[in-house]
Amino acid sequence: MENKEIKTELKITLAYLPEDGKNYSGELSSCAMATSENDLVQPHGELFYDIFVQRFDNELLVRGYLESAMEVQCARSDHKFIKNIQIEEFATSIEIQSGIISLNDLMREELLIEMPTGPICDNNDENYRCEVDSEYLTVDKPIESSVNETPAADGEQQWSNNWDALDSVNQFPTKEENN
Repeated sequence: MENKEIKTELKITLAYLPEDGKNYSGELSSCAMATSENDLVQPHGELFYDIFVQRFDNELLVRGYLESAMEVQCARSDHKFIKNIQIEEFATSIEIQSGIISLNDLMREELLIEMPTGPICDNNDENYRCEVDSEYLTVDKPIESSVNETPAADGEQQWSNNWDALDSVNQFPTKEENN
């Protein structure tokens, strides 16, 4: 059994890049795809790539295949689920700034762009049905629900109704106030 090394970064050294280009394939560890811990999308496993890189004057053309599993948060139920993202015909060019170019950020951005906006866990790769807890539904909320309908942040004033809150906002100052 072959012990395959998983890289943490894909760097292209232009001095070793043949004039007619070169194929790169392999996988990057999930830490290569690191996002902020506050992001709703997190890497879940390796990034697989099979790309072709070629230099044209001051540009580097990168094209090929990318695939990675991402953990995303459902826009409807807030449950986390795994979504596999595949880009069959990835293609981009970047301006050459130095002799060594890292493609990590470029590949991560392309995968994130392919993520669906407002992901729903019904559209995942596993057999999972999206269900919202009925306690959070307005129509079917049980009378004895513990959910506060109008939570206030610390220091915010509680209003007896929504109109009181709107009335307190002076959106259009008078001429006297402007002078």
